[in-house]
Amino acid sequence: MSVSINGTTGISGVNGSAATPAIQGADADTGIFFGTNTASISTGGTSRIHVDASGNCGVGVTSLSSSSRLTLLESAGNAQTLEIKGANSGGAGSQPGIKFTAFNGDNIGGIYGDTNSDVVRIQTGGSDRLVLDAASANPAATFSSQVIANVNNASGDDSALKAVQTNVNGYCIWAGSGPTAANRTFTVLPSGDVTCSGSLKIGGTADANQIDEYEIGTWTPSVKSQVGQTVTGGMTTAGTYVRVGDLLYLSATVAITGSGNAYNDGSLTWSSGPTASSILLVGNVPFAMSESFAEIFTFGTGINASSRRPMFGSQVITGARQSGSTTLTFFHVAGSNTETGASMFVTLSDWIGNKFNFACCLKLPA
Repeated sequence: MSVSINGTTGISGVNGSAATPAIQGADADTGIFFGTNTASISTGGTSRIHVDASGNCGVGVTSLSSSSRLTLLESAGNAQTLEIKGANSGGAGSQPGIKFTAFNGDNIGGIYGDTNSDVVRIQTGGSDRLVLDAASANPAATFSSQVIANVNNASGDDSALKAVQTNVNGYCIWAGSGPTAANRTFTVLPSGDVTCSGSLKIGGTADANQIDEYEIGTWTPSVKSQVGQTVTGGMTTAGTYVRVGDLLYLSATVAITGSGNAYNDGSLTWSSGPTASSILLVGNVPFAMSESFAEIFTFGTGINASSRRPMFGSQVITGARQSGSTTLTFFHVAGSNTETGASMFVTLSDWIGNKFNFACCLKLPA
């Protein structure tokens, strides 16, 4: 093969190889070699950079995809394949990155590292859209706009958004108006427990679909008369409640530790002598009420044979109603159904026996 050296066209007529490049320096295995419409650079007898007939370039690789202008082969030591280094420690030249530009020069976006704040920023249209901070313990990703996960999964185990928390004390999901606990409004734990400080709407977005609060707990009823006598000893009380929104489902048991007529039994002490006609009040309801409704489901120790309603002593109990924001009175209707006014309410003299139970549904302020 002849070799031509021309002052205008240069060296021609020889291709060489990676081991013996056509153009060499002092090292015989380092230089430039050629193929059919290709050019490559080798060092130490190995091809390092290859440009194919389409102008595509490969670093460390010679088999190139037609759709890729630049292909980089990962290093054997799992080090970074591409490193973009800043020119300065701060100010201009301290934000190395990659920029995407339209054919007319418009800025599409890019990704760059900020050496001043040790964060990585992803931009579109010249504005930050995602910022990844450098916190080692809890790195944060800050988005400048809405995040949408749009996927098409064939498996039920796959999802558009999957939050996995390996620490049982940490949250899978934490939502709020700011980054601190004071701003937290919604959480989901790995156990599946969910907390929500705002309103919850199920089945729609209207106010009618809203559940403001759900709570289960216990309460301790207090017993007194309308004229102010209070029980100071000889009695045990216990109650439970379920609150769903503005509805309160309440139940309780009031038991006398002795026996006989409760309001004058020797084991029961009143703050002053009871008045037999005084209306009986049960207080200490755990939430302030606006009104009460529904019937007493269970009350007293017996059921009236004719009405099948619960009884309090000798009286058939019809229901309960509010008397004060956290106090209940109970009322009954005699066989004639003609009692009105104070005579329809349960009084101390009606309390015959040593125990009564009740359950009712109460309306709370919205």
